[in-house]
Amino acid sequence: MTVSLKGMTWDQFSFRFVEEIGDLQESTQALLQDAIKTGKDVKLKKEADELDVFFSKVQERIVSGVPTDSEGAELEKEIEQSEEHGFSKSKVATKSSATYDDKTGRKEGEVVLQDGKSDGLLVPIVIQESVQSHFDHTGKEVEDRVLSGDFKIKNPSARDRLWDIEATLKNIDSTDIDDAKVTLQELGQGEEKEIKYNLTAKKEKLPSHLDIKEFISTVNDPQTESYALKLGEDQPIYFKITAKNVSDAQLTSVQVNKAINPGFSNLEILGTSGGEAKKEEDSLTWTLQTIEAGAEAALEFRLTAHIEDMSVKVQSGAIKVNYTASSSLSGVGIEKFTALSNNRFFINFEELEQEPDKFNCQLVFQNSSEFYEHLVNADVYDPEDDTKKFVDINPDEVPELPAGAQWASVIWQYTTPEPQTEPQFRKICDFFVMADNKISTMGIISIDEVEMAVASIDEKLAYDVKQLPSYRDTTFHVTHKLINTGAAVLNEAAIREIIPAHFLPPDPKELKLTLSRDGEDSTLSIPGEAITIEPDNQDPETSHTVTMTLKDLIADDETKGFKPDDMFTLYYPITAVRPDATVVYNPDVLYQANTLPAGKPLEIHVFGDAAITIPVMHVRRKYQKGKEIRRGASESTYEIVLFLKNTGQFNLENIKVEDMVPENFEYSDASIEPSVKHVEGEDILTWTVDILEPGQDWTVEFKINGSDEYSPKEAQFSM
Repeated sequence: MTVSLKGMTWDQFSFRFVEEIGDLQESTQALLQDAIKTGKDVKLKKEADELDVFFSKVQERIVSGVPTDSEGAELEKEIEQSEEHGFSKSKVATKSSATYDDKTGRKEGEVVLQDGKSDGLLVPIVIQESVQSHFDHTGKEVEDRVLSGDFKIKNPSARDRLWDIEATLKNIDSTDIDDAKVTLQELGQGEEKEIKYNLTAKKEKLPSHLDIKEFISTVNDPQTESYALKLGEDQPIYFKITAKNVSDAQLTSVQVNKAINPGFSNLEILGTSGGEAKKEEDSLTWTLQTIEAGAEAALEFRLTAHIEDMSVKVQSGAIKVNYTASSSLSGVGIEKFTALSNNRFFINFEELEQEPDKFNCQLVFQNSSEFYEHLVNADVYDPEDDTKKFVDINPDEVPELPAGAQWASVIWQYTTPEPQTEPQFRKICDFFVMADNKISTMGIISIDEVEMAVASIDEKLAYDVKQLPSYRDTTFHVTHKLINTGAAVLNEAAIREIIPAHFLPPDPKELKLTLSRDGEDSTLSIPGEAITIEPDNQDPETSHTVTMTLKDLIADDETKGFKPDDMFTLYYPITAVRPDATVVYNPDVLYQANTLPAGKPLEIHVFGDAAITIPVMHVRRKYQKGKEIRRGASESTYEIVLFLKNTGQFNLENIKVEDMVPENFEYSDASIEPSVKHVEGEDILTWTVDILEPGQDWTVEFKINGSDEYSPKEAQFSM
């Protein structure tokens, strides 16, 4: 026998029933005191009979009657709570057993199973929502989620009907369900009622269940994300797919399918932290039975790519995920459910053999349906005095009754007021059919594949001087060219040059950037934050680092990415500050580019390349520069020869040679075309000798022709 004592302290109980407690053995008193103080159910053995007599005495001292207003309200509340929790077989009677009053512990009746059977049907109430999500590989949602819901109540019995059905839904604000209360007059055998609904809440207000991320490393490094492929070699590529349950509910039947596209081979499953992964014909399937709330699992594997053609691009393989969540996405649930089905309740009357007009009476409630039924209230009272109760059953005092089971109250005796009359009672039995509440979300997630291509860059570095003069402030210019020679669109580009001591860096405003694309050059503005010069000063005694970093090029409206065959050209001045002959300008330049997402950067480091090292020369120039005049073939024609000879030991650079055409003369037949400048009616002819090595000669010949009143001696003038 199990006795449950609740709602009364030991002091209250012992004060009220001191005489009855005094009749108990000390061990039984101790057990009773412990049960009341702890509020826990106590398993009774040898003390059962003694306590049964004890509680019969206690019951005789309790004034019977209908509940007070406050007690009635409490009863209604308990019944309602039972309805709210009527979705599972938490207290099903599995064997014939006695039932007891929750407050007094007195026996109230007994459950009797039909042929020992403890099973029955549950009314399936199903809330099933579905969500289809589509993301790109970065996790950005590319399409609105497709959301829908389905509410179903079904009668699973082939024999019994259901009637007076009422289900109250909760959390319907994010749906287009009009009324939270669903009422049905009845459901026939096997009949189903279905209500379809849509989720109307904005997608950002709806929770997610599962977060799927894929990590790819084309450098086969679990710490470095990269999508760049190499040309002409077997390239092992590391993959990691992570599935994280970001909801408060358990996820079940999670299946992740990863497409294995052409271009990949040698699938190697490295391991999983949960579930099972296996190779299908052209895919990899990863199955997890469950993922608990807040938990995550990972699958690691490796593929090999081999690319022989620079233009070939490989798709990483799309991912599709199916799962079931044990909750609704919208939060819709069942707050309350009641329904009725076949039942019988009656009173057995047995007149005593030796005492006519005195009856043994017993209330019987019988579950005559195929369902589980929960008896939550049973009252039998005198029709002339409703304060006089003979049976008073409250919620949760009687376990849920399997199909065919019955509950019979304890027998009470009643003497009719008049001889030869029948007992008259009023009786009420409240019950409801038990339901199986199933709430779930069927989720489908699609994740786009990412394009992987050969990524490579090249550079061209040039300075506009070959050497620098000693002890002179000299400004020269550098031209950097960074070229995308691969097939991947790059998202970042950077050029860094270390300018050594004895040289001054440019002002940030002096950096000029152009983009060459499809045969056209365009000047680009350089964001201020893209340029750094460290240290930020003009001290020639220290080195300086000039860096230009371009980020987020793919999202940039002006460039839309660093595309294949594109070329960035960066141009700026550098000033040598009176260097002596021991100073050498050794280039130290780092060219970088990166993909999206950023992985290990592509790099070219130019350092100490003798072909472009710029020496400082102690140059002291020595040369001949002159003019020769010869009479031409006709009377008014003269041949002019300008000459330059390097008689020193160093190169001559950027030497200007000029001459003036006298008044009333015109020049012609120049062996090297000059630039011509008109000054006050006379022509100034200019030639620039870029470089003249030691011992080399340079000459230019042309003719002058006089007209009108010309003076040949004016040709003797030399510039």
